[in-house]
Amino acid sequence: MTLFAFGRRSLTREQGGTAAVEFAMIAPVLFACIVGLLMLGMAYYEGATVQWSLERTLRAAMLDPDITASEIEAALNERLEPIGSPDIDFSYVIDDSGSVPVAVATANYDVPLHVPFVPDLALHFSAESVAPAPAG
Repeated sequence: MTLFAFGRRSLTREQGGTAAVEFAMIAPVLFACIVGLLMLGMAYYEGATVQWSLERTLRAAMLDPDITASEIEAALNERLEPIGSPDIDFSYVIDDSGSVPVAVATANYDVPLHVPFVPDLALHFSAESVAPAPAG
């Protein structure tokens, strides 16, 4: 056996640290994907919470014929305090073009996503709820 053959064989057999190097190359991408999925899940949770809160607030407003849009918005913001009260563009309109007047409440807002290695992103959500208008 020659020295050259011995050296070449030992280089091909030496694999210590290969997995660590491969993991070090793929880890940043893997962690960015995991954090991105977590942020996306939290954003959709916030979107569902705003939709649910808007519906609950509008149902409560159906019982009070003297309620104003600002009081409905204040009740919505109170319901949203546990998730950090996102900055919401709220509108409340009574549509009486049909045979039964309906109250239409909409909430538009942006949820920022902070993902490593990705420029700042924001998802735009729009929630709408319709209910019979309070009798007044």
